[in-house]
This record gives sequence, C-alpha cells and structure tokens, in this order.
Amino acid sequence: MNNPEYKITPIAFSIHLKGVNPIFGEGITHVKIEDEEAVPFILLSQDGSESIRLDVEELEKVLEVSRLLIKEFEEGE
Repeated sequence: MNNPEYKITPIAFSIHLKGVNPIFGEGITHVKIEDEEAVPFILLSQDGSESIRLDVEELEKVLEVSRLLIKEFEEGE
C-alpha cells in the first residue's frame, strides 16, 4: 500500500488579546489567504463584519499609507 505524504500549510491566523477565544472572541481579527484563479489575496475580517479583500500589491500599499498615517499622527501630538 502506498503511504500518502501529508503537508501542513497555514492559511489563516487570528489576532486577539491574550485570554480571548481566537475563534469567537470579541475584538479578534482573522487574516486568511485565499486563491482565485491562481491569484492570491488576503481576506481580513473582524467580529462577523464584512470582509476586506486585498491582493498582495494592494496590501503593500495599505501598509505603506498606514505607516505614514501613524507617523504623521505621532509627529503631530
């Protein structure tokens, strides 16, 4: 009999406070990678609200402007 070879591939993470249920807890954010026609994208969801879907290039731009906004905010305090 041929033994199948299994592989582990993480496709989702949960961001949550310590002590909060990572699946159903309040204030958690789920980050998941999905694939549509061989194009990966990131799916962000929080507390059962609508998801945000970003392709990799768009995600990089969101991170870039988010860091800029935080920097400008901190310098303005």
